[in-house]
Amino acid sequence: MRNLLIVLSFSIATTLLASAEQFKVPATTKLGFSIMKFKIQDAVQGKFGALNGTYKFDAATNKLVDINVTIDVNSIDTSDEKRDGHLKTDPDFFNTAKIKDWR
Repeated sequence: MRNLLIVLSFSIATTLLASAEQFKVPATTKLGFSIMKFKIQDAVQGKFGALNGTYKFDAATNKLVDINVTIDVNSIDTSDEKRDGHLKTDPDFFNTAKIKDWR
């Protein structure tokens, strides 16, 4: 009985240690991007400034797993208000009137 109890305790401890720990994406996180058009001009740099979510870090594999992020598409910023407005309203791009966020 004692051996069974020791094995059971070891199994539970191993399972708890191997499970991934969940974290929140920090509020200061920004998602950056770079887009080049036809290689004839400099790449456009931009970012989405409003996103939130969670992720898990699996210490056993040293990897991020189970990543869930929601991005507020209206928070796009390419440092050009006219371009940002075009990206937000054009149906070929983000069409923020219909699509508020990405998941």
